[in-house]
Amino acid sequence: MPNRWNAASTSALLALAGGGFTRQRAAAELTRRFGRLFTSAQVGGKARRLGVELALGKRGRPRLERAVPFVERRSSQCAFPLWGEEELTGNVCGAVARTGAPYCEAHLALCWNGSRVERVKRWAF
Repeated sequence: MPNRWNAASTSALLALAGGGFTRQRAAAELTRRFGRLFTSAQVGGKARRLGVELALGKRGRPRLERAVPFVERRSSQCAFPLWGEEELTGNVCGAVARTGAPYCEAHLALCWNGSRVERVKRWAF
């Protein structure tokens, strides 16, 4: 498989990330500009290696309308707290949690420290 990343495609990805593009939109735009296929996985991997954050797509955003009280949360629901420092308890995200983890995909991404070893140790992926 040919290497898709050169100076031009890398700088284009950085510009798209700065413009608020999601992985999917950035992949489609890079494919259009350079005439070769860029997948969202390739774009996401390159962005991660560059330390660049891409915008979250519709599936990656936490849905606050699913918020549930902390004490009523089921083990299959995201436990990310939605209350402030002044409150003792409140609602949690309530979205479907990733198997073996306490949070949904979006909140795992917010809380992940970037260390693959630490991530594997803590959440057993």
